[in-house]
Amino acid sequence: MNKKIIYLIILFIPLCGADDLRMPENILSMEGSIIALSCTNGYIVAGSDTGFIYLFDEEGSLLWQRKLSDRVTSARINVDSIAANTMDEKLYLFNISGQMREYMDVRGYTEHSKALHVRDENIVLGTRLGRVYFFQNGVEKWSYETDAYVIETNIVNDLVKVVSDKRIYVFDFNGRALLNKSFPSYIRSTSVSREYFAVGLGNNELVLVDNNGTVVWSNELGDHIGVIDISENVVCGLRNGEVHVFDLGGREVHKFRMDAPVVSISTLANKVVAGTSGNKLYLLNVYGGVEWSYDTEGYVTSSHLSNNYLIAGSSLGELYYLRMFRDPEQLKIVTGFVILSLLIATVVLIISLRY
Repeated sequence: MNKKIIYLIILFIPLCGADDLRMPENILSMEGSIIALSCTNGYIVAGSDTGFIYLFDEEGSLLWQRKLSDRVTSARINVDSIAANTMDEKLYLFNISGQMREYMDVRGYTEHSKALHVRDENIVLGTRLGRVYFFQNGVEKWSYETDAYVIETNIVNDLVKVVSDKRIYVFDFNGRALLNKSFPSYIRSTSVSREYFAVGLGNNELVLVDNNGTVVWSNELGDHIGVIDISENVVCGLRNGEVHVFDLGGREVHKFRMDAPVVSISTLANKVVAGTSGNKLYLLNVYGGVEWSYDTEGYVTSSHLSNNYLIAGSSLGELYYLRMFRDPEQLKIVTGFVILSLLIATVVLIISLRY
């Protein structure tokens, strides 16, 4: 009788969290392609190549949309500020309510969506012509001419970090260059964090560099490094369909094989979201393999992974959303019930062995 109870409890444990093993849902279909996604403070902003920006809450509900003057090339959100760059060389700044705070003409537009960054009242914009602009309170404070188009920008504390096709830079808020570092090959892909630059070079080398320009480590991979993201680990996607996960010390933690070239990637803690040109989206566990794969309409151009949700936009204008848990209380209940079930099973097992 005791063994039957144990078996029932063990079989019941996976069902406790079964409701949360869900797949992404399509929450919006739009014309054109989703160019940019950015998330912070419970909000999600998306920009399309048809000139629209959209704001969602963290539950995936659309709050508002705005039509801009031309194709959106990048869009970023931070606290109460939403910045968007358009192909007709304009920079827009909105608040969370959708009211336009600033409208500026700039000389150029972003080649990559990550080349625009906003932090409080500060905005940095890197253009396809290689010009970097820094704004404070809607006023241009300085600009800098790099030697190639800008791939990514980031504002960290009182530093402005920039990656071009050939170099990485660090500036202070007055525009003084603190770092100007080149590499043996051009930069194909990048991800910038508070402490590091992770760059994928044209010779298939993945390099981690600190803010002083010191190379922390480098690893040569088997094909072109198309996309990179960095958090607790450095994760990169290759043209041959491989996803490599390295810890910050350079040790390879895991390698995955996807169905096609990897074109988008995002990571947080032990989770990785990878999109491929084969129109598939994967959720990977750094230590446990592929959790699920999902067929998308068009390939995923951009994605974001947070503690609460996953958001991904496709080349055919589809926006996919997955709430990891419906609410924080549900997470506590599910976790507590699983722990309680395991404790009961353990106690019953001990009793059955003794008697």
